[in-house]
Amino acid sequence: HNKKKFLEHVKVSELCQEYAECDTNNPCYGKVFVFTGELSHYKRRQAMQEVVNRGGSCKSSVTRNTNYLVEGSFEDIDVGVDGESTKQQVARKLQLDGYDIHIIPESVFLDMLE
Repeated sequence: HNKKKFLEHVKVSELCQEYAECDTNNPCYGKVFVFTGELSHYKRRQAMQEVVNRGGSCKSSVTRNTNYLVEGSFEDIDVGVDGESTKQQVARKLQLDGYDIHIIPESVFLDMLE
């Protein structure tokens, strides 16, 4: 069967907060998010915009500064033989190295937006 090879490409540098103020108590505030897989509730650009609107930031790749890796579905996406994306592999390695990166499903991310 055919799998999608590419997801929507989003330039994170193009995202700007749409509101003058944001809730500093929101769990997204001041945090760095990275997305992997295909989201079911939002397009990737929309999900990133939701983070930015809440005072967080988004990056295109996982680094030691990443706070959250949000996992979407990999049903129609090519991943490695172990079933994980490169972003997931990097996040797990950084976790083992002692970095505080949370790997969360999309449902937890949606709860954080509320």
